[in-house]
Amino acid sequence: MKKILLLSLFLSVLNAYEYTLEIPKIHCPLCTAIVRKALLKIDGVNKVNVSLENKTAIIKSDKELNESIINQALFNTGYQGILK
Repeated sequence: MKKILLLSLFLSVLNAYEYTLEIPKIHCPLCTAIVRKALLKIDGVNKVNVSLENKTAIIKSDKELNESIINQALFNTGYQGILK
C-alpha cells in the first residue's frame, strides 16, 4: 500500500504544471499575500510562491491552466502580470 501511495505521489509530481508570472507593481509583503491568496483560489492550483524581491509568482498546478484565468485572478487583486 505504501509503495502505491509513493508511486502515485511521484506520478503527480511529474504531471505538475508550473507557471511563472511577473508582477512588476508588487511592493510590500501585503501585496505578496494578496496575490498568493488570489492565485490559490484558481481550480487546480496547489502551490504559489510569490517573491517580492524578484516580483514574480510561481504557480504550481496539477492541471494545465488557461492564461486568461490566471490573468483574471490577478486582475481581481488590482495587479497585472505577464506570464513568462
